[in-house]
Amino acid sequence: MRTNKKFILIFIISLLLLAAIFYFSDNKDSSLADRKLLFNFQVPDTALVTKIVLSDKTPSVAVLTKKDNRTWVINESYIARKNPVNILLSTIASMKMKNFVPKSAEQNVLKNLSASATEVKIYEGEKIIKHFYVGNEPKNLLGTYMMLNGSSAAFVVHIPGFNGFLSSRFFTDEFLWRDRTFCNLNNNDIESVELQYKSEIFYKKFNESFKLLLKKDKYSLIPNTGNQFVADKRNAKLYLSFFENLQFEAYVNDMKQSVIDSIIQTPILFELLVKEKSGQEHRLQAFYKKAKKGKLDNEGNPLKHDIDAFFALINKEDFVIIQHYIFDKILVSKDNFLAHN
Repeated sequence: MRTNKKFILIFIISLLLLAAIFYFSDNKDSSLADRKLLFNFQVPDTALVTKIVLSDKTPSVAVLTKKDNRTWVINESYIARKNPVNILLSTIASMKMKNFVPKSAEQNVLKNLSASATEVKIYEGEKIIKHFYVGNEPKNLLGTYMMLNGSSAAFVVHIPGFNGFLSSRFFTDEFLWRDRTFCNLNNNDIESVELQYKSEIFYKKFNESFKLLLKKDKYSLIPNTGNQFVADKRNAKLYLSFFENLQFEAYVNDMKQSVIDSIIQTPILFELLVKEKSGQEHRLQAFYKKAKKGKLDNEGNPLKHDIDAFFALINKEDFVIIQHYIFDKILVSKDNFLAHN
């Protein structure tokens, strides 16, 4: 009888020990998984990402939405630049936790994240698949402080093999996200190009202005005299090819409107009008850009105008900077298209 009681007691104790082992083992695994989730900032398959929302404390919000495999739009209004979008997607696909924040720095890091972090929400369809906060960088500039939503701990996050910080990739300025294409057309898209030199102070004169027409693979030239000539086909085709992916340098978004208004009241240097066969038009008016203080010409005289760039008004809406070396190939004379027998 005693033997049976002893056996039953040993059996019960064994069961309790096994239950305890399973319990603590399960909780340990769960704890490790939870800790991993606290610093899992990565989205390995960015092909599934359909929207990214970035917001800061200014407040400023940038909503990037995927329209198709090649096109993203910013704030549902403008085509987004491919390069920064691709860099952002590459970043969220490859960034990993580098190290924990030192105890001595924890409070300051958390305080700075609370005060000035950029909030990032990444969507797959309507579902948020990653939600985190991007702060500043450590003193050694290697990595960036980040914290997942719902966590109380921040981490230093980096891209393995990249020596730098990541915060600059998570910006909210709409103008920095917007595409900088004046037009992106091939020859068959274009109906006409009209270039009018407007100012006597510009190096191209009014009588060098022209209109180039394309109709059924025939190129016609109309100078300001109004007469129409057969244009040199080779030169005309080459010229129209320059309107494929024609880019400007930047939007002017840090200038007072009153200053912009005063600039566009100055003489127009040249006006470019590109008409598509679809009926869409692309118009650009150029103005001199003041040279930076201290800039000199080859003879040591102070420069009045920037020799590298113009200001421009696109479609009477966007005030931008265009570069000489990009647009000089557009600024030709009518004589460029006169057919040579």
